[in-house]
Amino acid sequence: DLSKIEIYSLPKAMLLEEEEKKDLLTTDQLFTDGKIELSNNESWYRVRSETKVLGWAQLEEVLHPKENVSASYTINNRISGEDYFITDKVISGIAKANESQVSLYKNNEAVISAQSEEVTIPTEVFVSKLATFASGKYFFVESDKIKGYIRELDMELVDSTYLAELPTEIRKHINPTDPVFVTMGRLSPEKNQIAILEATKMLQEEGENVKVLVLGKGPIEGELREKISNYGLSENFFLAGQYEYPFSIIRQSDFFVFPSIWEGQPMVLLETLLLGKKILSSNLKQSVHVLENGKYGMIAPGLDATVMYQYMKKIMRENHSYSSFNGEKYNQMAMNQFYEYINLEENKNGK
Repeated sequence: DLSKIEIYSLPKAMLLEEEEKKDLLTTDQLFTDGKIELSNNESWYRVRSETKVLGWAQLEEVLHPKENVSASYTINNRISGEDYFITDKVISGIAKANESQVSLYKNNEAVISAQSEEVTIPTEVFVSKLATFASGKYFFVESDKIKGYIRELDMELVDSTYLAELPTEIRKHINPTDPVFVTMGRLSPEKNQIAILEATKMLQEEGENVKVLVLGKGPIEGELREKISNYGLSENFFLAGQYEYPFSIIRQSDFFVFPSIWEGQPMVLLETLLLGKKILSSNLKQSVHVLENGKYGMIAPGLDATVMYQYMKKIMRENHSYSSFNGEKYNQMAMNQFYEYINLEENKNGK
């Protein structure tokens, strides 16, 4: 029976610099919502109270994490202190700091290089987005005097309009800090949503608490609902329906996944590229063309559930920045190709 446990903002082996630990009495109400297996074989659990994340601790001899909430994965290259940006999303909310002073990082580069300054923030501050780095999740806060990233561990989100467009029955199962995938299209076999559903099942069986939002309606909705129930994914995979303006929801996701087996012109892919969202696509010929062989997004080497599972897992961790998509340039290129085709046909007919 230990009278105290040591809580760290990050597992010690992952710290960029030596950091003061937080001592927390074991009589406090604690539970765990995540587990990390470091590449040096240490196991660390993320500890939280009912209202906020407290940090990371080695707890095997102290308590047993809840089986249905633990997430386990390997973080590579963190012992050396390497950090990198993964993704971000709009969340729009109000947060308050857990301590009187917090570390503020001015931009992505500051987070990656661990360059911060200690600041005192107002009682409550506006949060515009949540960014995920290899080192963890960070709120982007904005006030009259302060603007930059603060670690999620150092903040408590007290109010948010995150995914307010969704029905309450869906929204209640999704936290802003959850990794969220969105896919959009008619619910039909050629759109391949079943592969994403089965991939989600594989991820969930590994302890990955991913959330998948499917936007659209169609003939296989009944089949999808039955599989969601059979797979026990009612809190992970959601048929959100059709929206007149779905792009607000896409902005609030971490990743856009496009698993189609067949498409004409993948317009939704082009529209999502304009939002700057990180994209995972099947290797459908048309998608490969739009993404320019991986220049603008990740291309999975296949269409089936196993491949999509592997690449959904990969995109959540990858250290890679895709090129920014220039919509005007793409439109001009498409128009030039169209006119070249017209001229070619006219020349043929002239002969």
